[in-house]
Amino acid sequence: MNIGVLCPHCGLMQMNRPACKSCGAPLSDSALAPSPSFTPSTPQEIRYAPDPPDGHPLPLKGGSEGAVAARLSFHGKGGELFGIYLINIFLSLITLGIYYFWGKVKIRNYLFSRMEFWQERFVYHGTGKELLVGFLKALVLFFIPLYSLNAAPALLETGLMFQAVATGLAYGIVMVFVPLAMVGARRYRLSRTSWRGIRFSFRGVSWDFVKIFGLGSILSTLTLGLYFPFFDAKRYDFMVSHSYFGNQKFGFSGRGKDLFRPFLLAILLTLPTLGLYWFWYWAKRQRYYWEHTTCGPVR
Repeated sequence: MNIGVLCPHCGLMQMNRPACKSCGAPLSDSALAPSPSFTPSTPQEIRYAPDPPDGHPLPLKGGSEGAVAARLSFHGKGGELFGIYLINIFLSLITLGIYYFWGKVKIRNYLFSRMEFWQERFVYHGTGKELLVGFLKALVLFFIPLYSLNAAPALLETGLMFQAVATGLAYGIVMVFVPLAMVGARRYRLSRTSWRGIRFSFRGVSWDFVKIFGLGSILSTLTLGLYFPFFDAKRYDFMVSHSYFGNQKFGFSGRGKDLFRPFLLAILLTLPTLGLYWFWYWAKRQRYYWEHTTCGPVR
């Protein structure tokens, strides 16, 4: 996947154009940027710069002036987001909760449009109607059957055998629906997200995740929660390793055993710190996951 043109004269990475905006050298097909597997010998060898103001080239050759760091930044403001939340709450109340889904889309639109990478903003393409339809499907396929199984024994005044069967069926529905919902939510969010006009996607098989979720839940229960870091890493690995940006695949190289000791420490410090140490654990976990997540050759 080509992301721009590399000037053969000054080494500036830029959008496709007839001539280099820095040194004026002509650009041809041979100057197309290398594939993501290419690794420059020095950090200054390839740079990405914005369009020059008023048609004047930026003085990037041999220096870093005007260069744009490949860093994710956020340009939102708390006051703006708070205003959106207030409007969403008001409209949700007067519409008996129906507007909630459109309000959620407004928040996502705001957050995504304020995130910037290489001077390009992310775009969210979801709609409130899609979220509402998804909720109605979950209501029919999950919440109503689950409520019926839980309420039926009491309403029908059945025996212990029927209650045990109903409880087992309810547990089975939860163990199947929750992982399916997690995969569906990730597939939807990624398919509705783009950067530079390129869509993200998720290509994992839902039932593979159901197996991971079911086995991990059972082992976590049998080990009194000690298996959770391994289970958590397997879940994250599945979600990440089946995600794509265009044709570039994400990857995850982390291992659950690396988080076992911090997890065990968090358990031991739960009572002495009144549970506050878990904030440090989740921060360490998230940092570890990000550091071991890749997209193509980029970490």
